Amino acid sequence: MGPKYRLYFDNFFTSLHLLDNLTARGVGAAGTLRSNRTDRCPLIPPSEMKKKDRGHIDHRYDKRGKVIVIRWHDNSPVTIASNVYGVQPVDKAKRWSNATKKEIQVTQPAAVKQYNANIGGTDRMDQNVGCYRISIRSKKWWWPLFIHMIDVSVQNAFYLYKRSSAYSQRRLDLLGFKREIVEVYSQRYAQRLKVVQPATSIR
Repeated sequence: MGPKYRLYFDNFFTSLHLLDNLTARGVGAAGTLRSNRTDRCPLIPPSEMKKKDRGHIDHRYDKRGKVIVIRWHDNSPVTIASNVYGVQPVDKAKRWSNATKKEIQVTQPAAVKQYNANIGGTDRMDQNVGCYRISIRSKKWWWPLFIHMIDVSVQNAFYLYKRSSAYSQRRLDLLGFKREIVEVYSQRYAQRLKVVQPATSIR
C-alpha cells in the first residue's frame, strides 16, 4: 500500500529537501532535478553521462533508503528524484536514432516512465500560464514568484470551473475566464475617484 497522494514536479520546484518533507508527511512525489540541486549526490556527472550509451542509468539512495536520485541518458542526461518510484521495473522506450536512421529501444527506469505518464498536468499548466502571463515589471526579487502563484491559482481555478455545472451554462476559454475575474474584482473593489477642484485664493 503506497502513499495516498502522489505529486509530480518539474525542475523548478524539485529539491531533495522537499522530498524529505513530503516523505515525512506520507506523500509520494517524483520530479526532474536540476544538476546543481543534488546536494552533492555522487552520480556520474552530466558531461561523463553524455559519453555513455543511450539508456545508461546511474542512481543513489539517501542514507534512510527513502529518496532515490536517478540520472538517465536519454537524448541528454536527465536527473529525476522520487520517494515512491525507483529504477525497477526497467522498461523500454522508443527513441529515434540519427546514427541508424530508425527507431530503437532504449532502457528506461520506472521513475522516468511514471513521471512522463503523470506530468501532463504540469506541462499543461506551464503552457496555460505562458499564454496569458501577468507582465508587471518590478525590481523586487520576490515579485516573479508572487505573480507566478497568482497565474497558477487562476489556471487551477479555470480547470475547476470546467468541471462545474457553470461551464455547461456558459463556456469560457482561459482568456475569457481571466477577464471575468478582473471584471468581478474591479466592480467589487474599484473606488470612484472624486475630482475636487482646488480652491482659488484671492489676494
